[in-house]
Amino acid sequence: AFSHAFPELGHNEIVGWEGADGRGFAIVVLRDPDERVEIRRRIDVTLDVARPHASVVAAVEGHGLSRTARAFSLVATGDWVTYHAALARGVDPTPVDAIAALKQALHE
Repeated sequence: AFSHAFPELGHNEIVGWEGADGRGFAIVVLRDPDERVEIRRRIDVTLDVARPHASVVAAVEGHGLSRTARAFSLVATGDWVTYHAALARGVDPTPVDAIAALKQALHE
């Protein structure tokens, strides 16, 4: 899993999606129900352009009474989505061998 932020996602990043043709590529957009109209439009148009290249395009809105609560709900959602995506691919997401190797190399 990887993440990107708007507006950069709609500039250089979108070029990387070309040619994926839906092969194992999914877009999950974390959204705030209080997005400004121009932000909402940018996200919607970007998803329209990316949709032909992805197997799944989904939007998830944050829950909570404050922006902070909604942000934390989206962070948790992102964590669980990537966790379950790994399990669905038959990958155990709990080992962090690459991170352990990086830390080891930095301490040498």
